[in-house]
Amino acid sequence: MKNTILFSVILFALTMHLKAQEHNLLALYTPAIRSKAGVVKNTIKNSVYLSNIHKSDQSKFISDLQKKIAHYNLEPHKIYSKKEKSFYDLVIGEKNAKLYIRYDQKGIVLYSVEQYKNVKVPYEITQKIARENPGWFFGKNKYTITYGKEDKVKRGYRIQLKKGGQKKVLKIKTVHAL
Repeated sequence: MKNTILFSVILFALTMHLKAQEHNLLALYTPAIRSKAGVVKNTIKNSVYLSNIHKSDQSKFISDLQKKIAHYNLEPHKIYSKKEKSFYDLVIGEKNAKLYIRYDQKGIVLYSVEQYKNVKVPYEITQKIARENPGWFFGKNKYTITYGKEDKVKRGYRIQLKKGGQKKVLKIKTVHAL
């Protein structure tokens, strides 16, 4: 239920971000980017997105999805028009990931919200948490990345710790300037 509400809020926020004259919207839900319509091209239109969003200490699962987002081809979709100024929203859902991406009419990533569950937390973060919380064990985690072409990249972890019958949640946020 929480995921449905969060999805609705994010989708509403993305839709409200549209300007009145820019009205075309392609909303796709795909369990992964495997459709023929989203075939990967050889050129990287979204090298700015990739260079700003990628971190060397993130999991391969996250890196692979981000590369697919950067290479995603909108052109095979019937609603797509390179000539008309429009935004195209892509929604990707996998078992441990939900991604919301907005492309412009040229296929450039303008905005993305990426949510990952139970991913590998970077070593530096786990070590700091372990030092500050002796006797606690790591439980579930959620990693959120927000990217805007003109904004800072925001990253945040929500990490559950367990000790006996007790649970507590830590929130760790970072902001990276472009």
